[in-house]
Amino acid sequence: MPRSLTASEAARLLGTSKPTVTALIAKGHLQATRQPRGKLSIWRIDERSVERWLDEHGRYDQQSRGGRSRLAKLEAEVSALREEVRALASAGQLETGVNRVAEEGRERDDLRARIVSLEEALARAQLVAELQRDADAERAAVVGQLLEAIGASERADALRRRAVTELEEALAAFLRPGHAAEIS
Repeated sequence: MPRSLTASEAARLLGTSKPTVTALIAKGHLQATRQPRGKLSIWRIDERSVERWLDEHGRYDQQSRGGRSRLAKLEAEVSALREEVRALASAGQLETGVNRVAEEGRERDDLRARIVSLEEALARAQLVAELQRDADAERAAVVGQLLEAIGASERADALRRRAVTELEEALAAFLRPGHAAEIS
């Protein structure tokens, strides 16, 4: 189980006062629990949270006397990063990395454009399929009408053949001996 500290002990370790420790607890920078003690209560502060604060920010009393503040630590980190960038640039590795990132960006953009083109082509293919279904339905209607017309044409041909037969029979009857035209 982690060791807990009183507010006075934490203040001594942090190089500050008890009210500052209480403010750090209220802001959530230090983990602590209240323990009842008679009519009052006391703070029991997790020693690990105090150690984390010290690692990140240092002691309060050293910050005010010129110790390494958080800002100084950040400035040192920025300076180290700048030196690293200069070293990479002088070795030509930075340009290679930048070029690689730019190339990957172009590839990503090309792939996105290709996806958009494929989506548009798919939408057009769906439209074409719909139009073909409509054309097939119209073609089926025309074929149905043509079949009906062929049927009507066959019925008309049958009627013409019957009419010709009737005419031939009438003519034959007219030309038979004993017909009224021959009597005169």
